[in-house]
Amino acid sequence: ATETYTIAFSVTPCDNSSLNDIQIDGETLSATSLHYECDKDFAANELEYTIQFPSDWTTYPEIKLVSSHESCQTITTDTISISKTECDIKIKVVAENEVDSTIYLLHIIKKKSNNALLKMIYVDGNEIQGFDETTFNYVVDLPYGTTIVPNITCEGQEKDVQTCNITQAASVNEKTTIVVTAEDGISKNSYQI
Repeated sequence: ATETYTIAFSVTPCDNSSLNDIQIDGETLSATSLHYECDKDFAANELEYTIQFPSDWTTYPEIKLVSSHESCQTITTDTISISKTECDIKIKVVAENEVDSTIYLLHIIKKKSNNALLKMIYVDGNEIQGFDETTFNYVVDLPYGTTIVPNITCEGQEKDVQTCNITQAASVNEKTTIVVTAEDGISKNSYQI
């Protein structure tokens, strides 16, 4: 007599839900990058990263997510815009077994500018003679007998993000002071006329 036996095979679904790499503009996420500052190097078990880009950064970088098991993972991303200079990117990796998952979080920040330099100083609407952005003291010769203090104004190099506070002189024998504060709120320069 002949007997037939049936043997069934099953493959246990993959339970790996980690990434193999996160790349920014083709470079593995790194604390030693020359293009950005990151709080740590990429590691599959590190789930949160803060990445700061220079203040002159104008476009989001290309972020590439490298799966540890491409054929058995599903990766989804969600970008949460906090402001025009900050966003969070939530990366969810779901294993083939649909039970195990890992969430990575990238905090992307554009650093605030530390530029506290002026583009120009104006005396009664005219450009001051000999202006140089790194010269902080100026003398304006006024005609003999002048008693009215000229109106001093200025233009910042990054006028949309800098603040300029002008303290006008009370008399022609005093100085007008311009304090320029950079976007970072820390860097300052003082110009005196």
